[in-house]
Amino acid sequence: MPGSAVVCRCNSVTKSQLTTAWKAGSRSVAAMATETRATTGCGGCSSVVQGICEWLRNSDPEPRDQPAHETPSIEEEGAA
Repeated sequence: MPGSAVVCRCNSVTKSQLTTAWKAGSRSVAAMATETRATTGCGGCSSVVQGICEWLRNSDPEPRDQPAHETPSIEEEGAA
């Protein structure tokens, strides 16, 4: 699906806008709705937005501006 494809017709939200919202930290359908208004009209695009979220979760699992969670070292685990 090209980035210019309209996913939510009620609010004219494109795949590119959803991808941008994902990269900005909107990591769920609800967060995407808040950021882009996708799914807030008739709701007919909800399954497509969910599918895009799943695709993005698999292809871009961590926000670019936030470090991935690291496993604490042994010293850090025992510190109180």
